[in-house]
Amino acid sequence: MPPVFHLLLVAADPVLLDRLEEWLRTSAQASCTCVRSEQPESAASLVGREPFDLVLFALDPAEATGADALAQLSAAASATPVLALIARDDEPLALQALRAGAQDALVVDRLNAEVLGRICRYAIERARAKAQSASSEQFLRAAVDTLSAHIAILDDQGRILAVNRAWQEFAAGNGVPAGTVFPGLSYFAACAGATGEDAPTAAAAEAGLRAVIAGERDLFEMDYPCHSPDAQRWFHLRVTPFAEPAPRRVVAAHENITARKLAEAAQQRSEGLFE
Repeated sequence: MPPVFHLLLVAADPVLLDRLEEWLRTSAQASCTCVRSEQPESAASLVGREPFDLVLFALDPAEATGADALAQLSAAASATPVLALIARDDEPLALQALRAGAQDALVVDRLNAEVLGRICRYAIERARAKAQSASSEQFLRAAVDTLSAHIAILDDQGRILAVNRAWQEFAAGNGVPAGTVFPGLSYFAACAGATGEDAPTAAAAEAGLRAVIAGERDLFEMDYPCHSPDAQRWFHLRVTPFAEPAPRRVVAAHENITARKLAEAAQQRSEGLFE
Protein backbone atom coordinates (compact mmCIF):
# COMPACT_ATOMS: atom_id res chain seq x y z
CA MET A 1 0.00 0.00 0.00
CA PRO A 2 1.22 3.55 -0.69
CA PRO A 3 2.16 5.63 2.32
CA VAL A 4 -0.41 7.97 3.86
CA PHE A 5 0.47 11.67 3.99
CA HIS A 6 -1.29 14.69 5.47
CA LEU A 7 -1.18 17.74 3.17
CA LEU A 8 -2.18 21.38 3.35
CA LEU A 9 -3.47 22.78 0.06
CA VAL A 10 -3.43 26.58 -0.25
CA ALA A 11 -5.03 28.34 -3.22
CA ALA A 12 -7.42 31.25 -3.66
CA ASP A 13 -9.05 29.37 -6.56
CA PRO A 14 -11.47 26.67 -5.30
CA VAL A 15 -11.45 25.02 -8.74
CA LEU A 16 -7.71 24.49 -8.47
CA LEU A 17 -8.15 23.06 -4.97
CA ASP A 18 -10.72 20.59 -6.33
CA ARG A 19 -8.30 19.63 -9.08
CA LEU A 20 -5.44 19.07 -6.67
CA GLU A 21 -7.57 17.00 -4.32
CA GLU A 22 -8.78 14.83 -7.18
CA TRP A 23 -5.23 14.20 -8.39
CA LEU A 24 -4.04 13.29 -4.91
CA ARG A 25 -7.08 11.09 -4.30
CA THR A 26 -6.51 9.04 -7.47
CA SER A 27 -2.70 8.89 -7.46
CA ALA A 28 -1.17 5.46 -6.93
CA GLN A 29 2.02 7.07 -5.59
CA ALA A 30 0.60 8.15 -2.23
CA SER A 31 -2.58 8.19 -0.19
CA CYS A 32 -3.27 11.69 1.06
CA THR A 33 -5.58 13.41 3.48
CA CYS A 34 -5.94 17.08 2.70
CA VAL A 35 -6.83 20.31 4.46
CA ARG A 36 -7.89 23.16 2.15
CA SER A 37 -7.35 26.86 2.58
CA GLU A 38 -8.64 29.52 0.18
CA GLN A 39 -6.92 32.29 2.14
CA PRO A 40 -3.15 32.25 1.43
CA GLU A 41 -2.54 35.12 3.83
CA SER A 42 -3.80 33.05 6.79
CA ALA A 43 -2.21 29.74 5.80
CA ALA A 44 0.77 30.26 8.11
CA SER A 45 -1.50 30.00 11.14
CA LEU A 46 -2.75 26.57 10.02
CA VAL A 47 0.63 24.85 10.22
CA GLY A 48 0.80 25.63 13.92
CA ARG A 49 -2.48 23.91 14.64
CA GLU A 50 -1.71 20.46 13.23
CA PRO A 51 1.29 18.67 11.70
CA PHE A 52 1.45 18.45 7.90
CA ASP A 53 3.79 16.31 5.82
CA LEU A 54 3.71 18.77 2.90
CA VAL A 55 2.23 22.09 1.82
CA LEU A 56 1.13 22.89 -1.74
CA PHE A 57 0.88 26.66 -2.18
CA ALA A 58 -0.58 28.19 -5.35
CA LEU A 59 1.24 31.43 -6.12
CA ASP A 60 -0.89 33.86 -8.14
CA PRO A 61 1.12 36.54 -10.00
CA ALA A 62 -1.91 38.86 -9.81
CA GLU A 63 -1.87 38.69 -6.00
CA ALA A 64 0.66 41.24 -4.74
CA THR A 65 0.93 39.73 -1.28
CA GLY A 66 1.25 36.13 -2.47
CA ALA A 67 5.02 35.93 -2.09
CA ASP A 68 4.84 37.47 1.38
CA ALA A 69 2.22 34.92 2.44
CA LEU A 70 4.39 32.13 1.04
CA ALA A 71 7.42 33.44 2.94
CA GLN A 72 5.44 33.57 6.19
CA LEU A 73 4.15 30.05 5.60
CA SER A 74 7.64 28.70 4.81
CA ALA A 75 9.01 30.26 7.99
CA ALA A 76 6.19 28.86 10.11
CA ALA A 77 6.58 25.40 8.54
CA SER A 78 10.37 25.30 8.69
CA ALA A 79 10.44 21.51 9.10
CA THR A 80 7.77 20.89 6.45
CA PRO A 81 8.50 20.94 2.71
CA VAL A 82 6.57 23.60 0.79
CA LEU A 83 5.98 23.27 -2.96
CA ALA A 84 4.82 26.32 -4.90
CA LEU A 85 2.35 25.94 -7.76
CA ILE A 86 2.40 28.38 -10.68
CA ALA A 87 -0.10 28.46 -13.54
CA ARG A 88 2.42 28.63 -16.38
CA ASP A 89 6.12 28.37 -17.04
CA ASP A 90 7.10 31.72 -15.50
CA GLU A 91 10.77 31.74 -14.49
CA PRO A 92 10.69 35.06 -12.54
CA LEU A 93 7.67 33.83 -10.58
CA ALA A 94 9.36 30.46 -9.94
CA LEU A 95 12.48 32.22 -8.64
CA GLN A 96 10.29 34.43 -6.47
CA ALA A 97 8.75 31.30 -4.96
CA LEU A 98 12.15 29.78 -4.23
CA ARG A 99 13.36 32.99 -2.60
CA ALA A 100 10.23 32.95 -0.43
CA GLY A 101 11.22 29.54 0.92
CA ALA A 102 9.55 27.03 -1.39
CA GLN A 103 11.47 23.81 -1.99
CA ASP A 104 10.41 23.77 -5.65
CA ALA A 105 8.06 25.47 -8.09
CA LEU A 106 5.71 23.28 -10.14
CA VAL A 107 3.84 24.30 -13.29
CA VAL A 108 0.23 23.18 -12.84
CA ASP A 109 -0.35 22.54 -16.55
CA ARG A 110 2.42 19.92 -16.52
CA LEU A 111 0.95 17.95 -13.63
CA ASN A 112 -1.37 14.98 -13.44
CA ALA A 113 -2.33 12.55 -10.69
CA GLU A 114 0.74 10.34 -10.98
CA VAL A 115 3.25 13.16 -11.47
CA LEU A 116 1.92 15.20 -8.55
CA GLY A 117 1.72 12.14 -6.29
CA ARG A 118 5.28 11.16 -7.11
CA ILE A 119 6.63 14.69 -6.58
CA CYS A 120 4.86 15.01 -3.23
CA ARG A 121 6.10 11.62 -2.07
CA TYR A 122 9.71 12.36 -3.04
CA ALA A 123 9.59 15.80 -1.41
CA ILE A 124 8.29 14.32 1.84
CA GLU A 125 10.80 11.45 1.89
CA ARG A 126 13.64 13.87 1.10
CA ALA A 127 12.60 16.13 3.99
CA ARG A 128 12.39 13.18 6.37
CA ALA A 129 15.82 11.90 5.33
CA LYS A 130 17.26 15.38 5.82
CA ALA A 131 15.70 15.64 9.28
CA GLN A 132 17.03 12.22 10.23
CA SER A 133 20.50 13.14 9.02
CA ALA A 134 20.41 16.40 10.99
CA SER A 135 19.29 14.52 14.09
CA SER A 136 22.13 12.00 13.70
CA GLU A 137 24.64 14.82 13.21
CA GLN A 138 23.41 16.58 16.36
CA PHE A 139 23.71 13.34 18.33
CA LEU A 140 27.27 12.73 17.10
CA ARG A 141 28.28 16.32 17.83
CA ALA A 142 26.84 16.05 21.35
CA ALA A 143 28.74 12.80 21.87
CA VAL A 144 32.03 14.31 20.67
CA ASP A 145 31.49 17.32 22.92
CA THR A 146 31.53 15.01 25.97
CA LEU A 147 35.08 13.85 25.21
CA SER A 148 37.97 15.40 27.11
CA ALA A 149 40.32 15.32 24.11
CA HIS A 150 40.55 18.44 21.96
CA ILE A 151 39.18 17.18 18.64
CA ALA A 152 39.24 18.69 15.17
CA ILE A 153 37.83 17.13 12.00
CA LEU A 154 39.84 18.05 8.90
CA ASP A 155 39.32 17.73 5.15
CA ASP A 156 41.84 16.53 2.57
CA GLN A 157 43.44 19.98 2.42
CA GLY A 158 44.00 20.18 6.16
CA ARG A 159 41.17 22.65 6.66
CA ILE A 160 39.17 22.43 9.86
CA LEU A 161 35.58 21.31 9.34
CA ALA A 162 34.50 21.15 12.99
CA VAL A 163 35.90 21.19 16.51
CA ASN A 164 34.45 19.98 19.79
CA ARG A 165 33.74 21.88 23.00
CA ALA A 166 37.02 20.87 24.66
CA TRP A 167 38.94 22.39 21.73
CA GLN A 168 36.99 25.64 21.94
CA GLU A 169 37.40 25.91 25.71
CA PHE A 170 41.15 25.26 25.54
CA ALA A 171 41.53 27.87 22.80
CA ALA A 172 39.52 30.43 24.78
CA GLY A 173 41.74 29.89 27.83
CA ASN A 174 44.99 30.17 25.90
CA GLY A 175 44.93 33.46 24.11
CA VAL A 176 42.79 32.70 21.06
CA PRO A 177 40.52 35.72 20.42
CA ALA A 178 36.94 35.27 21.56
CA GLY A 179 34.55 34.47 18.74
CA THR A 180 37.18 32.79 16.56
CA VAL A 181 35.48 30.60 13.95
CA PHE A 182 37.60 27.49 13.53
CA PRO A 183 35.87 25.83 10.54
CA GLY A 184 37.73 26.93 7.43
CA LEU A 185 41.05 27.58 9.17
CA SER A 186 44.11 25.66 7.95
CA TYR A 187 45.67 23.20 10.38
CA PHE A 188 48.73 23.09 8.10
CA ALA A 189 49.11 26.88 8.28
CA ALA A 190 49.03 26.72 12.09
CA CYS A 191 51.80 24.11 12.05
CA ALA A 192 53.86 26.09 9.56
CA GLY A 193 53.52 29.21 11.69
CA ALA A 194 55.13 27.63 14.76
CA THR A 195 58.49 29.16 15.71
CA GLY A 196 61.32 28.58 18.15
CA GLU A 197 61.33 25.39 20.16
CA ASP A 198 57.84 24.50 18.91
CA ALA A 199 58.83 24.47 15.22
CA PRO A 200 60.27 20.91 15.04
CA THR A 201 57.28 19.47 16.89
CA ALA A 202 54.83 21.29 14.64
CA ALA A 203 56.70 20.12 11.54
CA ALA A 204 56.52 16.50 12.73
CA ALA A 205 52.79 16.84 13.41
CA GLU A 206 52.19 18.33 9.96
CA ALA A 207 54.16 15.55 8.26
CA GLY A 208 52.23 12.86 10.13
CA LEU A 209 48.90 14.49 9.36
CA ARG A 210 49.75 14.76 5.66
CA ALA A 211 50.70 11.09 5.58
CA VAL A 212 47.33 10.03 7.01
CA ILE A 213 45.42 12.32 4.64
CA ALA A 214 47.37 10.93 1.68
CA GLY A 215 46.56 7.37 2.74
CA GLU A 216 50.20 6.52 3.32
CA ARG A 217 49.44 5.45 6.87
CA ASP A 218 46.31 4.65 8.88
CA LEU A 219 47.49 6.15 12.14
CA PHE A 220 49.86 8.83 13.36
CA GLU A 221 50.66 9.42 17.02
CA MET A 222 53.09 11.59 18.90
CA ASP A 223 53.60 13.17 22.33
CA TYR A 224 54.55 16.81 22.46
CA PRO A 225 55.05 19.56 25.06
CA CYS A 226 52.69 22.51 25.18
CA HIS A 227 53.92 24.51 28.16
CA SER A 228 52.39 27.76 29.34
CA PRO A 229 54.08 30.47 31.45
CA ASP A 230 52.31 29.06 34.51
CA ALA A 231 52.52 25.31 34.03
CA GLN A 232 54.12 22.46 32.18
CA ARG A 233 51.77 20.53 29.92
CA TRP A 234 52.08 17.61 27.51
CA PHE A 235 49.63 16.31 24.94
CA HIS A 236 49.26 13.17 22.88
CA LEU A 237 48.24 13.73 19.24
CA ARG A 238 46.39 10.92 17.49
CA VAL A 239 45.39 11.29 13.83
CA THR A 240 43.04 8.74 12.27
CA PRO A 241 41.06 8.71 9.00
CA PHE A 242 37.34 8.25 8.52
CA ALA A 243 36.35 4.86 7.13
CA GLU A 244 34.92 6.36 3.93
CA PRO A 245 37.63 6.64 1.25
CA ALA A 246 36.19 9.81 -0.27
CA PRO A 247 35.92 12.59 0.44
CA ARG A 248 38.96 12.16 2.67
CA ARG A 249 38.37 13.21 6.27
CA VAL A 250 40.57 12.75 9.33
CA VAL A 251 40.24 13.27 13.06
CA ALA A 252 43.02 15.00 15.00
CA ALA A 253 42.60 14.34 18.74
CA HIS A 254 44.82 16.06 21.31
CA GLU A 255 44.65 14.38 24.74
CA ASN A 256 46.17 16.02 27.82
CA ILE A 257 48.74 13.58 29.24
CA THR A 258 50.37 15.97 31.72
CA ALA A 259 49.55 13.79 34.73
CA ARG A 260 51.17 10.78 33.09
CA LYS A 261 54.28 12.73 32.10
CA LEU A 262 54.69 14.18 35.59
CA ALA A 263 54.28 10.73 37.11
CA GLU A 264 56.90 9.31 34.75
CA ALA A 265 59.30 12.14 35.62
CA ALA A 266 58.73 11.57 39.35
CA GLN A 267 59.38 7.86 38.93
CA GLN A 268 62.61 8.53 37.04
CA ARG A 269 63.77 10.88 39.79
CA SER A 270 62.94 8.27 42.41
CA GLU A 271 64.83 5.57 40.53
CA GLY A 272 67.79 7.90 40.16
CA LEU A 273 67.91 8.57 43.88
CA PHE A 274 67.61 4.85 44.63
CA GLU A 275 70.51 4.03 42.35
